[in-house]
Amino acid sequence: MKVLGALMSMEAKGKIGERLVFSKRASGQQARFQKAQKDVLTDARILQRSIYKDAVTAWNFLTLVEKASYIDIAKQYHYTGYNLFISEYILSSLYGVCFYGVDSFG
Repeated sequence: MKVLGALMSMEAKGKIGERLVFSKRASGQQARFQKAQKDVLTDARILQRSIYKDAVTAWNFLTLVEKASYIDIAKQYHYTGYNLFISEYILSSLYGVCFYGVDSFG
């Protein structure tokens, strides 16, 4: 939470805990409780989470040389090597596509 002004007299932004949110609107300063969103587990969401978990595990098992190849290629696209690998892994798993030409995962 960010407070501007002494004793919260001017402006406050952000959250306290999980639900209490302070914000500024056209009508003035506002404090409200944010409702929790439900985590509905559909088959598609379970599949996506599983593929993402596998991608993270695969990244952790890469050698430093393999990771360096992703890092070098990712610089061209303003990504991190990790983000490039995760993206490639997920696209390859779902669609069999490899956009950046790096295919060191199985």
